[in-house]
Amino acid sequence: MKNKRRIGRQIGISIILIAIIVFLFPFYKSKYIEYKSSIYTEELKEKVIDMRDDEKIKIKEEAKKYNLNINSAENLKDPFDENNQKNVDPFIDIGENEAVGTIDIDKINLHMPIFLGASDENLAKGAAVIEGTSLPIGGRGTRSVIAGHRGYYSAPEFIHINLLEENDIIKLNILGDEMTYIVKDQELIYPYDTGSLGIIENKDMITLLTCDPIPSFKYRLLVNAERSPDEIEAEKLENEIEVVKIEKNEKKDKDGKKEKEKIEIKEISKSEVDPVVIKREKLHKGIRIIGTIILVFVLYLWIKNLRDKK
Repeated sequence: MKNKRRIGRQIGISIILIAIIVFLFPFYKSKYIEYKSSIYTEELKEKVIDMRDDEKIKIKEEAKKYNLNINSAENLKDPFDENNQKNVDPFIDIGENEAVGTIDIDKINLHMPIFLGASDENLAKGAAVIEGTSLPIGGRGTRSVIAGHRGYYSAPEFIHINLLEENDIIKLNILGDEMTYIVKDQELIYPYDTGSLGIIENKDMITLLTCDPIPSFKYRLLVNAERSPDEIEAEKLENEIEVVKIEKNEKKDKDGKKEKEKIEIKEISKSEVDPVVIKREKLHKGIRIIGTIILVFVLYLWIKNLRDKK
């Protein structure tokens, strides 16, 4: 009789242990994904530091040529369709399976690497540029569509982009060049309605794309953003200076030294992290801590039960 009770207790504890592990797995997987994203980001930073100027220029020229050949968005493939999630070759030569840049949105505490090609493999590592849209290097007449998962815990990268509002800030860092985009609006489309992702004449745009709503994922949520006007003007002026190659407005100070006029770009202040994001992250952290304590306690009872049986 005692043996039956012990066996029953052992089975009961084992079931509880398995249930807790299954429950906590998505939380810890989420943290693992964040850890891997940080590694890709650090590797990219080191690569950019070590990259020669002529290498950067070559990649950017290839990217510009690629963007010039972008015509229509009608034939774009939905990155979240299982039939379209095969590995894709990078659009330009940046190295196999390497990130091309990073995306940072302070309001929703989003910081992740960007890869070229929205394959299943790349989307598992971070955000990814959809093939057939512009590469995110800036420039009028470009629209880079960047996809990211909307999974609740296992891959939470774009879970909060629905909280982005007009005038919120999105920052891209592509091979060391930082670009600022300002959110304009949101759209909800069907997965096959890719025609709305086309380039808008003379606009420098990016669009974030993810599934919506959770958990049906029937539609695709778009967050459209345009390049900061200050950066567009500064970039235009910088190009003019580069073409003409003259230095302006040099003057001598009292010590006979020369000062070059500096072009100051108005700095756009960072958005504060949304309270909803903070609340959810605190909740998730609390669940992980409580779950871990319960897991350790149940594991202790399970081991104790095995010893008592002996």
